[in-house]
Amino acid sequence: NWPGGSYDPETNILYVSSNSSVTGLAVVPPYPGQSDMAYIQGNAATGPRTSGGAGSSVGGGRTEFSPAQRQRPQSSRGTPPIGIRVQGLPLLKPPYGTISAIDLREGTIAWQIPHGQTPDRVAQHPMLEGTDLPRTGQNASVGTLVTKTLLIAGEGELTVDENGVRRAMLRAYHKTTGTEVGAVALPA
Repeated sequence: NWPGGSYDPETNILYVSSNSSVTGLAVVPPYPGQSDMAYIQGNAATGPRTSGGAGSSVGGGRTEFSPAQRQRPQSSRGTPPIGIRVQGLPLLKPPYGTISAIDLREGTIAWQIPHGQTPDRVAQHPMLEGTDLPRTGQNASVGTLVTKTLLIAGEGELTVDENGVRRAMLRAYHKTTGTEVGAVALPA
């Protein structure tokens, strides 16, 4: 779930995707027997975090709990909202996701573009009706592939096209300018 970037050794350009979001981090009481600490990472909606990396539970790793141990501790704060939004719209100003071409010789960003169609929850929001929205990009981690002339990247989120068909796009950009040169719809 953490795709890497693409490096072009002929031009010394590194292509990476990035996204912006606001998230709430919290601590909650652990499951019985899970920890000797009073509070650990988690939230009231999903409970304490129960997994880490692969391997043993010493210093991380996956932990299995009996059904009795999985009883969710009660929060005194109520249920948090899903995501951080204002009237259903993201709190952050777009772009939500970008692809950047980083010139490693100069240490500069050669170009940066919003990557991904505007999410439906934004494009179809009643408060934005009649607004001509530019492409905002998507808050999704995507991998990139660089070729002799192109940079290729898929979208991480499904959107609905003008005919009501859900799909994600596979997009090709000119690698020196970031200009989109083609796109193919991938069905949901």
